[in-house]
Amino acid sequence: MKTPVTELRPFIALAANRNCSMARALEVLGDVWTFLLLRELFFGVKRFDAIQRNLGIARTSLSGRLGKLVEAGVLERSQYTERPPRFEYRLTPKGLALYPALVSLMRWGDQWAAVETGPPLLLTHKPCGHALELRLVCSHCRARVEPSDVEPEAGDGFDTQSEAPRNATRTHSNPALYLHLRACSVARALVIIGDRWSFQILRAAFFGVRRFEDFARLLNVARNVLTSRLGKLTAEGVFERRQYEARPPRFEYVLTKKGLAFYDSCLLLIQWGDEWIADSHGVPLHLRHRLCGEVFKAELVCGHCAEPVLAQEVEFQDGPGVRLL
Repeated sequence: MKTPVTELRPFIALAANRNCSMARALEVLGDVWTFLLLRELFFGVKRFDAIQRNLGIARTSLSGRLGKLVEAGVLERSQYTERPPRFEYRLTPKGLALYPALVSLMRWGDQWAAVETGPPLLLTHKPCGHALELRLVCSHCRARVEPSDVEPEAGDGFDTQSEAPRNATRTHSNPALYLHLRACSVARALVIIGDRWSFQILRAAFFGVRRFEDFARLLNVARNVLTSRLGKLTAEGVFERRQYEARPPRFEYVLTKKGLAFYDSCLLLIQWGDEWIADSHGVPLHLRHRLCGEVFKAELVCGHCAEPVLAQEVEFQDGPGVRLL
């Protein structure tokens, strides 16, 4: 039986950046533009010019991101004309497996970064015909998974040696650029939490880290970067800053209801990293569901029929907040 992380040296699992499934996932996904590029693919947009037009991204930047996703096996490149040679991009099974994480981010944006006009998209689950409601469940008992119900345990790929990931996701100095062509709840969510360090900070917070020094040590992040990210996440209402010591004054960062609502997206990104980019050492962490006592996989299901949410089984139509320029 694996050793519960809670019985090891405090927070030691969070120092395992070398074999962290979320860090590996974010090395593939890269940055906000890559998430939005994948959004276009899930909307059925396949050709370079159409993707570039919808995103308003520089052609060289788009070409680089598409090439990286093809190399990672998330997309495949298929020629559709010979003269001149032209190509389109399609999601592979590995790419399609990202849909639960992406649609979970969209729902977070609908709920927590909404605008007065309402959601840009309305989703329908085709197997049951109902408006799509999302529920993250335990693969064993099918009960709803809450952050307080999950206990991490060291897996075969567990490694306490910290190593900075090779790539850092970046956000543009003008985040409005992600939103100016297509109203999108995914983009609104990613403007708040869409860089590598913000994702990693939230992951650590879900495993119990609250204090600045612990974040800095366990994530191996520069202090000025950490200060900036924590400040932004606090200003956005994801964390609440609470004083825990008067002399000298020291503070901890506690997840708010808005922050806790990101748990589903966080867990689904970890799950995707476990399944699709695990190395030869195996999965770094197992998650045990306290309600049933089993090690489980996170599954995103429809809240009406309890069937898995798959990209090909979800229809979308313009919602009240749509804006296409």
